Amino acid sequence: MKKRWIFLIAVSTLVLGFLAGGWAGIRYWQSVDEDHLVYQFITDTKTHLSLLTSLQNSNQEEAVQLLEMKLDSDVLGINSMLESPELKCEISELLSTAAQHRKSTNYRSSSDKVALAVNQVLEKYEQPND
Repeated sequence: MKKRWIFLIAVSTLVLGFLAGGWAGIRYWQSVDEDHLVYQFITDTKTHLSLLTSLQNSNQEEAVQLLEMKLDSDVLGINSMLESPELKCEISELLSTAAQHRKSTNYRSSSDKVALAVNQVLEKYEQPND
C-alpha cells in the first residue's frame, strides 16, 4: 500500500510539473511573439510615413493612395498594441505623427468602417504630446 501511494505522488508531481512547465513556456513565447509584432508595426509605420512624405512631394498620387491604405492598417494594428507599457510612449508619438500626416492630406478610406475606425484612433493623437 505504501509503494502505491509513493508511486501516485511521484506521478502526480511529474504531471503537475509538466503542466506548469508547459504553461510557463507558452506564456513566454506568447510574450516574445507580441513584442515582435509591436516592433514590426512600429518599423512599418515609420517606413510608410517617410515614403508618404517623399511621394507627396513628387505628386505620385496612386502610390500615395496605396501607402495611405497601408498606413490605415498599421494605425489600427499598432493601436491594438498600445497596452504594452514599455512602448506606450513610442507608440503614442508614432500615432501622433500619423495623425499630423493624415490631417495634412485629403485621404479617406473607401470603406466607411475603416475610415471611422482610423479617425477614432487618430483623433486622440491630433494634439501634440504634452
